Amino acid sequence: MDSMTRLTALKASVDVMLQTLGKGFGDGRLADAMRYALLGEGKRVRPLLTLSVIDHAGVDPAPFVSMACAVEMVHAYSLVHDDLPAMDDDTLRRGRPTVHVAFDEATAILAGDALLTDAFSVLSACDALDAAAKTKAVQTLALAAGSSGMVKGQMLDLWQEKTEIEAADLMHVHALKTGYLIAAAMKLGALAADMDLASWDRLGFLVGRSFQIQDDLFDAEGDETTIGKSLSDAKRKKRTMVSVHGLRKTKSVLLETFDAIDDMLDTLNVSHGVLSTLLDQLKSRQK
Repeated sequence: MDSMTRLTALKASVDVMLQTLGKGFGDGRLADAMRYALLGEGKRVRPLLTLSVIDHAGVDPAPFVSMACAVEMVHAYSLVHDDLPAMDDDTLRRGRPTVHVAFDEATAILAGDALLTDAFSVLSACDALDAAAKTKAVQTLALAAGSSGMVKGQMLDLWQEKTEIEAADLMHVHALKTGYLIAAAMKLGALAADMDLASWDRLGFLVGRSFQIQDDLFDAEGDETTIGKSLSDAKRKKRTMVSVHGLRKTKSVLLETFDAIDDMLDTLNVSHGVLSTLLDQLKSRQK
């Protein structure tokens, strides 16, 4: 089976597991909103990174799909809350109305809360991890998602709308808001495959940096129909790589980040396979 076929199969396994988890939410408005947020069309980048790292190590990813889906649940929660009127006030996500538009604001807040909380239940129930690895996995995801990671990045991202921010500070915000969760996804894969976490952490932050720079470029140059989400950075006067550096410099920084990713891949002996294919896709993504 070639790498693209295997990657497609991994994504299918993630989608099946997410559907199964979604059924477990039960009935009612809260459950419907949770499924709406989690099961909409998405790239599934974070769970695929987790499973692709495991695959790279020569370990069967199948027993770890639920662990990977826990990361996607945290990501889905973060998007629901990011889109809220008190945050980015966006009305379009993944080509359809955001959760607070499709349901209501209170339901969206609670759906996000539930997705975040349930993610740790899913992660702690992954029997492919032994007790020590399970504890480490929970700590890894919690630290990446919480007040030292993604949520702190979201807070700083909101605050910098009201104040000037230097380029280095913007990089720090991006690392917190986007890089931490992507790095955690790769670290969880390394943990499952019993590999060194530090190197995969470094690679994850570089991938997260490139991902955020691409998003800033899409917001500056794209359109909502193509991208599938509200392009609100300019409207809210957010400081982005483009507003700080301009288009040319931003594209140059993106290429430098791609080069740094390639250097890390050489260090980690990643030259082919599912992970290499996935990262190549991310470099050339259009939305």
